[in-house]
Amino acid sequence: DWLVKIAVGNHNYGMSIRTLKRIFKKDQETNDIMILVFDRIYIAQLTTPESLSSGFQCFQAKELLYQPFCDDFGPMNALSVIQFIEMLETKMSMFPTRNIAYCSEPGRRNFTNAVFLLGSYLILKRNLSPDAVWSIFNQLDAASLEFYRDATYSDPDFELTLLDCWR
Repeated sequence: DWLVKIAVGNHNYGMSIRTLKRIFKKDQETNDIMILVFDRIYIAQLTTPESLSSGFQCFQAKELLYQPFCDDFGPMNALSVIQFIEMLETKMSMFPTRNIAYCSEPGRRNFTNAVFLLGSYLILKRNLSPDAVWSIFNQLDAASLEFYRDATYSDPDFELTLLDCWR
């Protein structure tokens, strides 16, 4: 059996490849999150991305931020999805033997959009269905993600989920 080491915050975890269908780790002290998404692609929200072990190549897409009109929060636009896919594929080709960790900026909205971008990649480039993609991320606790909303300051009267957007 292969042994895979996962780094979350300052902690390292080892796990058999057989049990590594989906891995979700949340550090209770730092709220650091790391999930194996597909193959050697991970998503992480870390207080210090430098804390990743040497087997990982971390990348961020700070230029791909949602630009709100008011208090709205929506999924990233199609151009951002395309740019993200190109960035991820470039990283994967630059580091063919390393795990790639997409490190999200802090905050629920940033993490939600990071999940949206990775899910979009899995649908568009890896041909996974939206439901299959959601099954990867549905282990996240509700406090990690935020529903998308309209551009008003009032309480939203609907909840637009990641799965809604991927469908």
